[in-house]
Amino acid sequence: DDAQGRAAAGAVVKGGYKAVAILHDNSSYAKGLAEETRAVLKKDGVKVVFYDALTPGERDYTAILTKLKAAGPDLVFFTGYYPETGMLLRQKKEMGWAVPMMGGDAANHQDLVKIAGNEAAEGYFFISPPLPQDMDTAEARSFLEAFKAKYSTVPVSVWAVLAGDAFKVIEAALAAGNDKPESMAAWLKNLKDMPGLSGSLGFDAKGDRVGEFYRTYTVNDKGVFVLQPK
Repeated sequence: DDAQGRAAAGAVVKGGYKAVAILHDNSSYAKGLAEETRAVLKKDGVKVVFYDALTPGERDYTAILTKLKAAGPDLVFFTGYYPETGMLLRQKKEMGWAVPMMGGDAANHQDLVKIAGNEAAEGYFFISPPLPQDMDTAEARSFLEAFKAKYSTVPVSVWAVLAGDAFKVIEAALAAGNDKPESMAAWLKNLKDMPGLSGSLGFDAKGDRVGEFYRTYTVNDKGVFVLQPK
């Protein structure tokens, strides 16, 4: 969405990258994020040297990685999901190509490291809403306690958290008397600053979430996702 695209472009600019390769998987989410990021990078004067899609679910991405390498980027941004991200990281390392790689919140799943391997995943970074174990809000603490009590572990993916936030806003819309899709959508598009599990909840006129809730995570040498300072 627009907010994640702006956050991703901001991370690219902050990192000082000048020539970015953008790869997506043709899904509506990943393609949308790729398009938005490309547009923002263009405004920021960052060169996009490669823009294309891979086919998800394949086992060998050597051909697309070879094309990416030939474009000479100083950063690869793959906007798709963690299974393909893990494969790209692993095969990029097997090629001996040390270019940095980043992703969006579709990569925020611990299985990414299982697929890539710790060594190949080290240094990879992604833009995502924070996990509750990385937050210090009452909502996040309460959710984490309940999650731990039921599953004896912490969430390995942000999706359980975002599903919880979706439930909270739908519940609030219903409580406000909106039981029809049209009235619910209109109410949600006017929602601002509602406390959520992943930060403040609100939506713009397009239905995209608003607010500075996207953060950068980096994978360390032990395969742990480490939240970076703002």
